[in-house]
Amino acid sequence: MPLPYIGITGFMRPEEIVEILSFINESCSPDEPIIRKIMFGVLVSSKTLRGEKNKFPNRYPLVEEIGKIFIEHPLAMNVIHFHYSHNENETLLSQLEKLIEVGGGNLDGIQLNIAWPDPRSLERFRMLYLGMYKQIQLILQVGSKAFGENSSPEKIASKIKEEYLGLADYVLLDLSGGYGKLLDANFLEPFIEKIQEEMPGIGIGLAGGLDPETLDLIAPLIKKYPFLSIDEDHLDLNVVKEYLCKALAMFNLHESSK
Repeated sequence: MPLPYIGITGFMRPEEIVEILSFINESCSPDEPIIRKIMFGVLVSSKTLRGEKNKFPNRYPLVEEIGKIFIEHPLAMNVIHFHYSHNENETLLSQLEKLIEVGGGNLDGIQLNIAWPDPRSLERFRMLYLGMYKQIQLILQVGSKAFGENSSPEKIASKIKEEYLGLADYVLLDLSGGYGKLLDANFLEPFIEKIQEEMPGIGIGLAGGLDPETLDLIAPLIKKYPFLSIDEDHLDLNVVKEYLCKALAMFNLHESSK
C-alpha cells in the first residue's frame, strides 16, 4: 500500500508550501516521526493546461507557474489535481504527458477528477513512464457522478478492480467535488471496507468538508482504518495549520495504538 497522506489543495505560490512545512516542523510535529506524506495540491483544468485563464484565477495558476509552485521536501507529496471533461478522454494521454512537462521535476502525482477516466490511456501512460527517475502516483477520484452510476460498495469496488487495478495508486472517495459538502462517514465506511478487502494494496482517501471542526467526525474511521488518506480544499493558511496539527495528532494516536 502506498504511503498515506494528509492533503491540502489550492496552492498558488511556493511560499505557501514553505510556510506550511516550516509550521509543521516547528509547531505541530508529533514526538514520533511523521509516517505519512503532506500532499500539496495544485488545481489544473484542461482549459488552464491549454494556457487559458480559468474563471477562478485565484484557484487555478497559470500553466507556466505550475512547476514553480512545487518544492522538494521529504514530507511533500506534490500533486496536480486535474479536471477535464469526458469528451476529452481521447486526448487524456497527451494531456497527462503535458502535465508531466508543466509539473516539473518535483511533481509526485496526478489526481484525476472525472468519473471513470479512460483505462486504456492510463495503461499507456504507465507504460510510457515506467522508466522515469521516480514513479508518478495516480489518484482516482470517485466523485458524485461515479457513485451515482455505481451505487453499491460491491459495484464500486468491482469497477475499480476490473478497470483500474495496477493503474491507480490511490482511490479518493469524494462526494463533495471540491464544493465543501461534508462527507458522511457512516455512508462511506462500507465502501472503504469493500475496496480494502478487494484491493489491499491500493491507497484509500477521503475528502469532503474536512476542517479542524469536522475532523472528529471521521475519528471512528481513522481508528478502524489508520491507513486512510484525507484531503481538504480550503486554502486559508491559518485554518490549514490548525487542520494539519489536529490531523497529525489524530493519525499519530491511532498509529501508535496499533
